[in-house]
Amino acid sequence: MDPVSAERARAQRAATAIGELAPLRPVLDRFVTAERVERHDALPLVASVYHLVPRGASAEYATAVEDAARRLSGMRVTVSGPWAAYAFAPETLG
Repeated sequence: MDPVSAERARAQRAATAIGELAPLRPVLDRFVTAERVERHDALPLVASVYHLVPRGASAEYATAVEDAARRLSGMRVTVSGPWAAYAFAPETLG
């Protein structure tokens, strides 16, 4: 990932920080080109986090998430996808 994209991704994450996921950040920085976070108000869900990763990197990304998630005590992380990048499309005005 180029330095400008990496910095943009870091700034985006800082704006929507989910502290519980901090241990995953260093592992995922090399994959994430964009992120969308939806914090949940009702347990057991903490958040839904959508990551845009480079084409062809999804298997390596999923493995990295699963490995890093073992460091989170009391939390479960589930990876789904890859999916089309709908989470990053502008919302339509209705």
